[in-house]
Amino acid sequence: PEGECRQAFHSTVATALRRLLTPPADATVLLVVHRGVIAVALAELLDLPAAARRDLEIGLGSIHELAHDGTAWRAVHLNVVAHLAGLEAAT
Repeated sequence: PEGECRQAFHSTVATALRRLLTPPADATVLLVVHRGVIAVALAELLDLPAAARRDLEIGLGSIHELAHDGTAWRAVHLNVVAHLAGLEAAT
C-alpha cells in the first residue's frame, strides 16, 4: 500500500543503477539488494525483453554476477545459491 507503482519503481532503480555504474572502468561494484531490484538490474543491464524478465529466477540469498566487456553487460553467473546449501538443516 502506498508504494511505488511498477513503472515508477523500475525508473527509480534504473536511475540509481546509472549513477552507481559510472565509476572508473576498472572498478568493481557490489550491490546487496532485494529481488525486485535484482530483476530490474538484470532487465536493464542485459536488455531483456518483457518475456525474459518474467522468467527470471531470483532465489532468496542468490548471487548474480555481471561483467561489462567495454561495450555491453553480460551475465557471468545468475541465481547462484550453492553457498546456501545446508543452512536450513543448521537452523
